[in-house]
Amino acid sequence: MRSVSAAPYVIMQTFFNSVSAVLVILLMTATGYLLGRIGYIRAEHKAMITKLAVNVALPCMCLSSLTRNFTRASLVEAGTLLLVSALVQLVGVLISTAIARLLRLPHNRRGVFVAMGAFSNSTFIGLPMCVELFGDAAVPYVMCYYLVNTTLFQLLGAGFIESSGRPKGEKTGFFKRLSSLLVRPPMLAILAAMTLIWFELPLPRVLQSYTQYIGDMVSPLGLLYTGYIIYEHGLSNLRLEKGFPALLALRFIAAPALCLLFCALLGVEGLARGVFTVEAAMPTMTQTVVLSTMLGADENYAAQGAAISAIACFGVVPILMLIV
Repeated sequence: MRSVSAAPYVIMQTFFNSVSAVLVILLMTATGYLLGRIGYIRAEHKAMITKLAVNVALPCMCLSSLTRNFTRASLVEAGTLLLVSALVQLVGVLISTAIARLLRLPHNRRGVFVAMGAFSNSTFIGLPMCVELFGDAAVPYVMCYYLVNTTLFQLLGAGFIESSGRPKGEKTGFFKRLSSLLVRPPMLAILAAMTLIWFELPLPRVLQSYTQYIGDMVSPLGLLYTGYIIYEHGLSNLRLEKGFPALLALRFIAAPALCLLFCALLGVEGLARGVFTVEAAMPTMTQTVVLSTMLGADENYAAQGAAISAIACFGVVPILMLIV
């Protein structure tokens, strides 16, 4: 009887804890918005922030977190986690493609919609959100999700966005995208960490401390950047373009539902299940906006989708935590 009577209290505590975590993320995002508004962050700073976060801080975080939290045995067991993440995103690509065709979206928006619907913001928003909700123990699982999410986005998502862009020189083929992915700093860091773990080689203490300190910059930099993107586009300019209701349903209903389904089918439980479900329900990837600009797709559509899904995320996560 005591467990039954305590159930409402546990549910409310979970809800308020998740609200508190979301507020922390929201405050950091709002700081980025404010810094943009008062001119401390400007358009010319965006490239520096993303390069610092993705090419310096994120590789350090990958190396530090994976070597601290994984062993050779747990690395072998991580295969199931990688499979869950891959299935969620590949099925998401199929569903997003079908919806884009049903909605008859313009050519320059169709591939952008697929990329936004299938792939989530696993690091800039997903990482700090999971750390606030589950603690530092969530980081290795975030890395597993990030590995698959980033790989499939670069191999498939970038291709969809490119297909929506205006012709700009030679198109990038699948194998060229694959080779460029493998030499990027975050991927090199993950491969280095896996090598150290597999051969049971410890990371020197000095490097462990260094990478941990530098890696701690990922979350604040990512959230400041997200806040600036929302400011840059302008809250007053946000509106539900054609396809956005379906996009929000894909990101916040279909993706976490698929994740829960595949976790149940493959026996993934506990913290891994919770982290993966939250990661699946994150907003669209910020890189979608960057690639849409580079490849000639509808960058305004991508920017609005990124901003609206980021704002909606803050209301969805507390409800999602009651289900997880």
